[in-house]
Amino acid sequence: MLHRSRPYWRAVSSSAVSVLFVLAACSGSLDGQQDQQIDQPTELSPQGPNSQPSADLEETARIEPTTYPTHTPRPPIAPTPEPAFDRGPKGIQGAILDTASGFLFSFPEITLTNVGSYMSIGYDEAAAGSVFIVIDLAMRNPGDTIAYLGGAGFQVFDDNGVSHDPEYAIVDCRLENSVQVLPGGELTGCMVFEIPNTGHLSLVYAPYQNNRFGEDRYLGWEISYNQIQEPGALRPNVRVSGSSSYRPEFGDGWAYVYGERIVGEMQYTGNKPIAQLAIEIQLYDTQRRLIETLEGVSWMETILPGDKVIYWTDLESGALGISNIELIVSAKQADSNEGSGIYREFRMSEFNLQQTQTIWYEMSGYIENTGNQNVTGVGIHVIAYDRDGNIVGYDVAVASHETEELAPGSASPVEGSMRLFHPAGLEAVDHFEFLFESYRIGS
Repeated sequence: MLHRSRPYWRAVSSSAVSVLFVLAACSGSLDGQQDQQIDQPTELSPQGPNSQPSADLEETARIEPTTYPTHTPRPPIAPTPEPAFDRGPKGIQGAILDTASGFLFSFPEITLTNVGSYMSIGYDEAAAGSVFIVIDLAMRNPGDTIAYLGGAGFQVFDDNGVSHDPEYAIVDCRLENSVQVLPGGELTGCMVFEIPNTGHLSLVYAPYQNNRFGEDRYLGWEISYNQIQEPGALRPNVRVSGSSSYRPEFGDGWAYVYGERIVGEMQYTGNKPIAQLAIEIQLYDTQRRLIETLEGVSWMETILPGDKVIYWTDLESGALGISNIELIVSAKQADSNEGSGIYREFRMSEFNLQQTQTIWYEMSGYIENTGNQNVTGVGIHVIAYDRDGNIVGYDVAVASHETEELAPGSASPVEGSMRLFHPAGLEAVDHFEFLFESYRIGS
């Protein structure tokens, strides 16, 4: 997914001083303190007033607000075993007759180099109960004539004995079409299959039509892969860097791993407003070896003492092997101008999600200015939680008022799209939390 460089509601504002505000009660404090009661619970109805359901919307979140439960995250991610398969080269001596053409062919020598399992690849998500398997391999021509090599002839059999063909549209693995390979030459690429998430599969290469699975007419591998489990929760270690005279302080918070996405939250425990937050995410395995360093993305601009910070990033290689996370955080103290336009007095009502024909959910509802100041550039951070207080979705909605201003006592529809990270989709969502960013007109 492409990272948006800044909150997109700022594109309509000529100048902005943003503020972060937590409207709803937290799902439970990060250090395990007691729940906080919601004074005015937000009613989450299926439709806003005067709204009509769209024809292409399939599912609607109907979620009753309750007192948020104590935060009880899922167990930490268990150590991930290495996938098991025969890594040596395999081939068949002698010529093989292809009855479709009547020609004799020599079998290529095939070596599997890696097997990965993923819940999603880019914008493609595996069906419920299934997983994408990516098999990296090399095909060498051991003969003394040109060979045509490619993905034709590969199949996977799942534990139910059902065959699956490669999914060429998901990843360009360079094996969709056969190519000429000179004697001694080697072709490398990958195969992608979508299969039930059982942790085991059988890979077969049988390219020729007559008696395909007869003796010495095919190559086979038994593969045990990393079965994707329920998304795990990790408590990152947070370190502050930078040479600023003010060093902000953060609580550890929680981070959640969903396939190729990490999303996390932490509490700002400092005593001064900060801006220009930068987050470096370091991923470690069980042996404390560094796996990957990534840039964390946060769409929050000005952060006040006590505010919650949401961040996320996309992984290059899925969640395999992650056991520990460290956050390297830097920020500068916000100047007086950045804090002068603070405005927090909003109320969200009738919020709901509707599933579209894509992986995105449409957000709708109404935001009301309950204060006494005119405001503009209202952005709403929407966080979806499960019943245990774990983040299962996050994105930003905007107030869609035509004047770009919201007067005291007035309300505006909100709009935006959200992608839920949890594979259970809407079934995993129990409640929402809203964090507002806005500023006074003329401030």
